[in-house]
Amino acid sequence: MIACVILVSTPGAAEIVGQDDPSGHRRAQQIPAAGPISCWEILGPSVLERTIVRLQRAGLKAITVVAEDQWSFLLPPSTRQTRVNLAAQPTSLWSTARRAVKECLQQGADTVLLLKIGPYAEFDIADLVRFHRAKNQSLTPIANPRGSLAGWILGADQVRKAGMAGCEDIVEARCMHAAPYVLQGYVNDLRDARDYRRLVADALLSRCAMRPAGYEVKPGVWIGDGARVHRRARIIAPAYVGRGTKVREGVLISRFTNLEGGCEVDRDTLVKTSSALPNTYLGKGLILCHAVVDGCNILHLQHNTVVEITDANLLARAIPSKRSCPSPDSGTNSGVTERFLETAWSQVGSFIF
Repeated sequence: MIACVILVSTPGAAEIVGQDDPSGHRRAQQIPAAGPISCWEILGPSVLERTIVRLQRAGLKAITVVAEDQWSFLLPPSTRQTRVNLAAQPTSLWSTARRAVKECLQQGADTVLLLKIGPYAEFDIADLVRFHRAKNQSLTPIANPRGSLAGWILGADQVRKAGMAGCEDIVEARCMHAAPYVLQGYVNDLRDARDYRRLVADALLSRCAMRPAGYEVKPGVWIGDGARVHRRARIIAPAYVGRGTKVREGVLISRFTNLEGGCEVDRDTLVKTSSALPNTYLGKGLILCHAVVDGCNILHLQHNTVVEITDANLLARAIPSKRSCPSPDSGTNSGVTERFLETAWSQVGSFIF
């Protein structure tokens, strides 16, 4: 039996916000409290959720997600086939992963797939397992073409011989001599919001296997369940409107924009080449370009600057949330005007663009 432990990674000491990495890539600023990018919704499900589904379709029945406790609100719920183990501190992620590997062995797994979910990688799991067994090695590193590691396959015997001293010890000791499995499919490192935006564009253009969740109501325009687009709003392909999102009168959603679940775009606003993370309210008459917005926080990618907007009429949470951003005053749109707007929405299947 093959089991999988997914380690949800976050930027570490070598990935300081706004600094260059060894490849010369200038890292974008991070949005406060947005969490690991692999847990952000992207055209519907997050990278983590999509990875779990892909593993299940490949026949893996025992999957454990290991992540920091502070990001628990971004993780999928535990089920019979997928468990979530939380680490109280970032420094205890590996010890939590070690316990998860031990539990997999106790349940009869002979091979453990240990994946780091930070990067988004597409690969054939069956081919990976065949490579590992053909090489007859106790550990096989999984590397992308640029050389960074995306995970490992551990043989149960090797883990038991190590006495569970630490997964990281096993990996460091064996990677130097093991033949790596080099990923041949699409890979996005998801180091920062720029990589996130690139993955959005690649998915909308079908450059990778990721597909938007929802209905393609016209070529390149995807609408999620329960989304409502005003008949006098316009969407230019490729673009995505997530589940339950409201797009009001006079709005223009332009190319390579994704509005994730539960967002609201108010009247006469232009959104171009930008992302709105779940439950974000965009106020009236805004022009938003080359940005990622999460509630009241906006990251402008060209200027590499994060700004918190305290005016809830501009940016806010679209619905009440435990997070710190204010919600727009719902009382200002009540009465006859609100009833008119509600009757003017177009439901999925009857859009006018």
